[in-house]
Amino acid sequence: MNRFLKTCYLLMLCLVIAFPIAGNAASLFFDSTSGVVSAGDSIVINVRLNTEALPINTVDGKIAISLNNKRLSVKEFSLANSVLSIWPLRPSLSQDGKSVSFVGGVPGGFIATDAILFKIIVTPSESGELMISPVSFLAYMNDGQGTSIDTSKQALTIEVQDAVEGAVAKDNWQELLVADHTPPEPFVINLYQDPEAHDGQKFIDFYASDNQTGIAYYEVLEGDLPAVRSGSPYILQNQQAPIKVSVIAHDKAGNLRAATYKVDEPKSSTITNITTAISEGSPLAIRIMIVFALVLILAVTWLIIRFKHKKL
Repeated sequence: MNRFLKTCYLLMLCLVIAFPIAGNAASLFFDSTSGVVSAGDSIVINVRLNTEALPINTVDGKIAISLNNKRLSVKEFSLANSVLSIWPLRPSLSQDGKSVSFVGGVPGGFIATDAILFKIIVTPSESGELMISPVSFLAYMNDGQGTSIDTSKQALTIEVQDAVEGAVAKDNWQELLVADHTPPEPFVINLYQDPEAHDGQKFIDFYASDNQTGIAYYEVLEGDLPAVRSGSPYILQNQQAPIKVSVIAHDKAGNLRAATYKVDEPKSSTITNITTAISEGSPLAIRIMIVFALVLILAVTWLIIRFKHKKL
């Protein structure tokens, strides 16, 4: 009997090791910048993640957002202070205006208890129940295999009161914009060329972060060409040898941060420069020719004297 129990115990242990019991390993949740909300107010809702001590590098989710089961006015999205730096799909509103989809990641992964993924700025137009609830959410570990983990999802319900007659509507988002006088963080521009990407064309890659209100857009200035509003990556218009490429990051409050990538011009040799100057007949070329002639005369004279000296 003891032998039978030991065998059963070993089998159970093997099953536990091979198929660990699933448990919540990360949680998606929300919070708001305002506890009391009235119709017409603009509030900021933070979308947050608790990784439960596990390193996560990618998230993929969809969030339902409504007011009294009707469409809610979404004023803005902001990536300010986001823990994620790569966005295959930035937070975007569905066509019916009732859900927000997003896919983001960060190289190397992150561990946090209340990391901000992004912010949603909403303006309820009437009183009632404002509901923000996850429809789906996937998180992947930074383990080199993209292992998905179990997650829990917590909805947020905000009671919206009737607007008080004569009262000025609160605008938490505008308050953040007015208080933001800090430019985006310094960033770098990288130049790439890969036969497997963008038909082998040269392109630049860049990413600027802004911890106050988030990046609004980028402008790319390539040499003397007109500025182009663009995201990253940006395929160079001049595929030969661009001398200078600059990127200006604009945050949502109007602050700017610029970065520049310079490509050195191939330097001409001294002989080439002299030849060009002579062909153009410049004064510098004439002086160079005179000096060269004098040196040549001195060298020939020295050789003649030395030859005569040896002969004697």
